[in-house]
Amino acid sequence: MNNQPVTVHFDNLSLRTPFTFQYKENPTVKEYSTLSPNKLTSFLAGGRNISFIGSNFNVVQTPKLLVTVRNRRKRSIFSSVIRAWKHKRSVNELPALTDTDYLSSCVVVNNTYMICPTPLISKGQGSNASTNISDTLFLNSTPLLKMDNHVYNFPPNAYLKYYPNPQVQPLEPQSQQRENEYLKIKVYNLNKDAITKSEFIVMIGNQRCYVDSLNEEDVLCTVPPRQGGGLTYDVTYKIGNIAGNLGQMSYYTEPSTLQQNVIIGIVVAAVVVVIIIIGIICFILRKSKMYKANKNDFQKAMENLEISVRADFRKAFAELSIDMSDLTADIGDFGIPCLDYRTYVTNLFFPSYRYHPCMKEPEAHSELPSDLKQGMSQFLSLLSNHHFLTMFIHTLEEQKSFSNRDKGNVASLLTVVLHQKLDYYTEIMKSLVSDLIAVNVQRNPKLILRRSDSVAERMLSNWMYICLYPYLRDIAGNHIFLLLKAIKQQVSKGPLDAITGKARYTLNDDRLLKEDIETEILTLFVAPSHSTDDEPVIVKVLECDAVTQVKEKVIDAVYKRVLFSQRPKSDELDLEWRHGRQGHLVLPTQGYTMEAGSRWRRLMTLSDYKVGNNATLALIPKQQEVNGSQQDMSNMSNHSVDTTALSPMLPEDNSAKMYHLVKYSDELEAKRESTINRDRHKHIAELYLLRLINMKGILQNYVDAVMQAILNRHTVPCPVKYFFHFLDEIATKHGITDPEVLHIWKTNSLLGRFWVTILKNPESVFDIEKPDTIVASMAVISQTFIDACSVTEHKPT
Repeated sequence: MNNQPVTVHFDNLSLRTPFTFQYKENPTVKEYSTLSPNKLTSFLAGGRNISFIGSNFNVVQTPKLLVTVRNRRKRSIFSSVIRAWKHKRSVNELPALTDTDYLSSCVVVNNTYMICPTPLISKGQGSNASTNISDTLFLNSTPLLKMDNHVYNFPPNAYLKYYPNPQVQPLEPQSQQRENEYLKIKVYNLNKDAITKSEFIVMIGNQRCYVDSLNEEDVLCTVPPRQGGGLTYDVTYKIGNIAGNLGQMSYYTEPSTLQQNVIIGIVVAAVVVVIIIIGIICFILRKSKMYKANKNDFQKAMENLEISVRADFRKAFAELSIDMSDLTADIGDFGIPCLDYRTYVTNLFFPSYRYHPCMKEPEAHSELPSDLKQGMSQFLSLLSNHHFLTMFIHTLEEQKSFSNRDKGNVASLLTVVLHQKLDYYTEIMKSLVSDLIAVNVQRNPKLILRRSDSVAERMLSNWMYICLYPYLRDIAGNHIFLLLKAIKQQVSKGPLDAITGKARYTLNDDRLLKEDIETEILTLFVAPSHSTDDEPVIVKVLECDAVTQVKEKVIDAVYKRVLFSQRPKSDELDLEWRHGRQGHLVLPTQGYTMEAGSRWRRLMTLSDYKVGNNATLALIPKQQEVNGSQQDMSNMSNHSVDTTALSPMLPEDNSAKMYHLVKYSDELEAKRESTINRDRHKHIAELYLLRLINMKGILQNYVDAVMQAILNRHTVPCPVKYFFHFLDEIATKHGITDPEVLHIWKTNSLLGRFWVTILKNPESVFDIEKPDTIVASMAVISQTFIDACSVTEHKPT
């Protein structure tokens, strides 16, 4: 038809528009088809395109494909049949079949071509949902093409056949494929009448994997070339409205020439390793036969060693109990050699200085210049200002050049200055600790007060040193002193290497003498130095002791009631052997014997000098060494001749090397050489660790007494209660409810900061010496003490 004008009428007015309207003939459909020839099929999920060819498609505004599925209301039919039979009515009165309609929108490509996807068939669509949908059987439906108000009816026998949806199995994990090879996808219920190869879309990343083969059980597609630098891509699929992810696929990469060479090298190395393993197995089998041949000897050696260890433990415990009972009686008469308060705090405040200038007694007639005295007075007034002092400390700590040593010195100097105002000092310390906790509580509260990296922590340590001195002197100090003496007594009862410091009796594995040193106990009589009326002092030594060690034991016995600081030094005395008519012999402390053709020189012992049992010795003033032996020794040792009996003398690495009981190597004693035959015990060196257990058992009562004195809940010092209450308030203020955090704070502030320092540095409290062997054992006790107070479980290694 020709174009006709458009006129709009409203009320009594007519308006002619400039537009024209043209009527065209209704659209017609000449043919329709899917990609499956002569088959109108789809899956229940829909989405398969049906192509329509005809005319005047461009005049259609909303083309839709309508599919009608006919089903019967089963329950209504059944009940109607029963009702009809009871009332003898006709079955024609049964409910008629019901229809369920499904729609999908079409796309007009041009005037003669249109595409319509098949609609989704679902069981749960509306009240008229289809009830005869099956997951295994096909379903016939009646299609209808609606083009606005014009309807195209398919031929009477043209049904759209729906098949059950296929099931696609995901790929295997870590699937690898080469380029241009087939990727196999497992499927179930894939009816070939409802799909073609081009309609099964597989994507590897952003590239399509074109399907080359399609059947009811699997689908094969050609892997496209890899693009980009990636190796792993997601694999997805689409069948009409069905889409999903099959997992990930990795491209197989061919090894380069370098990689091939590496693989060849690995294979060759593996062959070599196999050959070596076979050789090792043969060697092990041979050694196993040798071991079985010596099995009886091994068992006997082990039994003898265990018997000797048990006997040694009983004997050592009994002897130590007797010796310590004498020492306990002496302590009851004279008390423990505890340092005075000024020396005690000097040692702990300034451990790097033996005599710090600020701790000296002021001179009686010394006067400061007036300007200096006025300045110091004004500075003391400033330090008495709480706000100034806290800001002063915070400002110092903000300086990058303010080292940990400077922090310790500042804290100690402030402690000395404010010592007369202990209440003010306590408030300053609490304020600084509170600021420290506030700064670090959000980071890791369990690390607070663990170290001494701030002035607050150093001042807390000094506060503990001041407040706990009476408790340490009157209660705990007695038990700690007895423990130190017990360790020293027990260490001296067994062989002790004067060069390496290794001993038979120790708590430290690194200082354990893992040798069988055969020795005898000698009873010596030490003649008095000045008077002939006094009884000689009886001293027990070992015949394997060096002269320096014997001298130390003699000094300890002769001057046992004299403070260590008031005793004569070892290098000021010589040990003289009085051998009746044969005269007197001064035993040289640096005597040694040389091995022929070797650079080793062995330190001489009492057995080398033929000093026998019940011999008489005497301490005399120091005399000059004879034959230049002192000069020879100085060329080989970096230790002076006053090295104590329990401290090792390690020579320098020169051409000549000294040893006492055990030869040591340059690689931190990784390989030890012994002066005795170790063949009979070479298989059971680990059993020497039983000596550590024996030492622990011998010292157990003394260690328990120290722990009980430190951790006795009935005698907790008032300063400790006061500070712990302060920590409880800080924890409440910051909302800390974890009891483990508060336990760690208290452990770090008291046990780790005060008691461990006292246990590791007993010379700061008592007027005693501190040999390396005692330090090693006290270090083990201190670490055990810390582990016991920890909230985490420590597994033995």
